Amino acid sequence: MKIIRKFVIQGIYNSEVHPDSFSSLQAISSCRLPHPYLIIIHRSASIQTDTVIFHNVTIGVIENNTLITAAQLGEKVYIGTGATILGHLTIGNNAKIGANALIIKKNTPPAATIVGLYK
Repeated sequence: MKIIRKFVIQGIYNSEVHPDSFSSLQAISSCRLPHPYLIIIHRSASIQTDTVIFHNVTIGVIENNTLITAAQLGEKVYIGTGATILGHLTIGNNAKIGANALIIKKNTPPAATIVGLYK
């Protein structure tokens, strides 16, 4: 099932959403992708339940020699169009990431609203 879902998402929507990036089956079923185009999520990311991710979002890594991990998203996180989240960091529960926001290596508190550059 994971393989079929991966190829459907990659082929139709031109996205790379790794199934291992979800913390549970409930996280997969409760994740909303209203516009699922051009979404890139690294396999080491961790996505919890009730997350909303819009199109052109990247959740990736900043590679160095010691640690290669992506963001850990809390529950009920909203990520707007074009947002980029890079590095080993934590996004708190109920956080809202605005459109085209750039988050680099800085944890966000719970229920925060992030816009622009956050590093």
